[in-house]
Amino acid sequence: MFFVIVDNDPAASARDPVLSASLPDLCYAHEPRRGIPVGRNRALREAQALGVDLLCFVDDDELPDSDWLERLIAAWRRTGAHLIGGPVEILPPPDGASPWQRFVNAGLAERMRQKNRRTARAAVSGRRFTVVTNNWLGDLAFFVDKRVTFDETLLVTGGSDTKFHAQAKRAGATTAWAPDAVVREAMPLDRLTLRYQLKRSAMQSMQNFCLSSPQLTARAITEAALMVPLRLLTGALLLVFPVYGIASPVIAVRSIGWAFGRVAAVFGARSTLYS
Repeated sequence: MFFVIVDNDPAASARDPVLSASLPDLCYAHEPRRGIPVGRNRALREAQALGVDLLCFVDDDELPDSDWLERLIAAWRRTGAHLIGGPVEILPPPDGASPWQRFVNAGLAERMRQKNRRTARAAVSGRRFTVVTNNWLGDLAFFVDKRVTFDETLLVTGGSDTKFHAQAKRAGATTAWAPDAVVREAMPLDRLTLRYQLKRSAMQSMQNFCLSSPQLTARAITEAALMVPLRLLTGALLLVFPVYGIASPVIAVRSIGWAFGRVAAVFGARSTLYS
């Protein structure tokens, strides 16, 4: 087993801390080009050079459970799937969080629990779900053989892992879900506002539209015209009737943000979520 760190700071700022760490089988790679998909593709190449069978990803703000990797590999052995995902849970807020930030964090945590339950049910019933790189195990040989990589044109937009999943599925990849392979995400204080959640949802909606409708067609415009009022109404109703409990305000503003983002995308706006 190898632990690969891809440092895509042009100044290689992580070199000394990484190389001074006393971890066995630790591999450092300096990738001077910036951008999330660039770093992920470098990880694919480094893993291929090491001759490994499987590659795992977690996000840099997440903490895997101690048995996370063991459970992901058990799911791979059990299913033989080419791409396996698992749930993300939200950690308690950091020290210094205000009562309002704690409330927003609790709402995000409950929203994520609901999302994890929906994904688990979809996996069991054979319905579609997406495996993204915040908790991800992939069959490296399959990706190399099918030439599936992360789209490096999506440098700051987000969504390169979603597009990777779609490309892998078109190439014949099978997917599975490991509900007991858990990673836990720490939300920074600046994300614990409804304003940030609205903005993030709008950006994600823009990118989802661009990925699903690379060409602006009458059908895409019609679908947006039908969905935007519904999302706005859903958001407004959830602010009045909190049927999802403490998650309702977060779901409400994200629904409204989705509508704003979809309208902006129709008029040519593009996501800059990670600029």
